[in-house]
Amino acid sequence: MRICNGGYWAAARRGGHDLKSVSHPSPDRAAGYPLRPRRAAAGARGQTAAATRIIRRGDRGDAAFFIASGAVEVRLPARRVRLGTGEFFGEMAMLSGKPRQADVVSLTYCRLLLLRKADFERFLAANPDVKAKITRIARTRLSLNQEDAERTAESVSN
Repeated sequence: MRICNGGYWAAARRGGHDLKSVSHPSPDRAAGYPLRPRRAAAGARGQTAAATRIIRRGDRGDAAFFIASGAVEVRLPARRVRLGTGEFFGEMAMLSGKPRQADVVSLTYCRLLLLRKADFERFLAANPDVKAKITRIARTRLSLNQEDAERTAESVSN
């Protein structure tokens, strides 16, 4: 299973931040760390219907989400970003300790796997190469979010 196909923005893709391979004994395990199917609002194990809010801006970051299938939209104040199969989201709040910075809504029927904070931290500690790549992607995402915030503040003041 591919963890990421380049992050959310073209800048991350240009930076070569692919997390192409982590050895998995099964599709629901990442190198021995449980990837739990997310319980959807409808109650179906690991399945989320279209137009379901997965993450709410301002909430505490308690899990990272991996898109096994489907597509989601990250709704930032200044832009919307589409993520699909093989990509991930929710890592930034766990790495920074800050509240979630965006809403994330499913665009299609999705199968999402999640890695709880404690498992995420153990996984990163045991896999320094993956940690470095996820950290680079998170930094790129944070930098782009800050640029968006600055542009928004400039447009409001003008």
